[in-house]
Amino acid sequence: MPHELSNEKQDILSLLGDCAFTRLCMVFGGARLYIADSERSRQRLTVIVGEELTEKIIFHYKGSSLDLPKLSIIEIDKRRKAVIEDHNNGMSNMNLAMKYDMTERNIRKIISNHKDDQETGK
Repeated sequence: MPHELSNEKQDILSLLGDCAFTRLCMVFGGARLYIADSERSRQRLTVIVGEELTEKIIFHYKGSSLDLPKLSIIEIDKRRKAVIEDHNNGMSNMNLAMKYDMTERNIRKIISNHKDDQETGK
């Protein structure tokens, strides 16, 4: 089953952008990050995402805990989306397998799961 980011994680990604979200996940991925309106929290986040984005995070999520995905989940999701896009643009399963260093069986599984998700409205 393909990994999808939850609505909360999609919201964080939209707020921060891909680069900052990735950096945050590199540091805190797989852990729960408590967002406090404190100097310590500001300093820690500022080093990772910068001052402006730190203020956005605190404004939107102060007093909450964020469950950030491990970076590997994000990378798998990006690769899955790229495979689907290339497939939709006519690339063969064999060429997809070579491009993404996967087996054709895994390529077929990604495409099949995507079609199933579309049929069930996911």
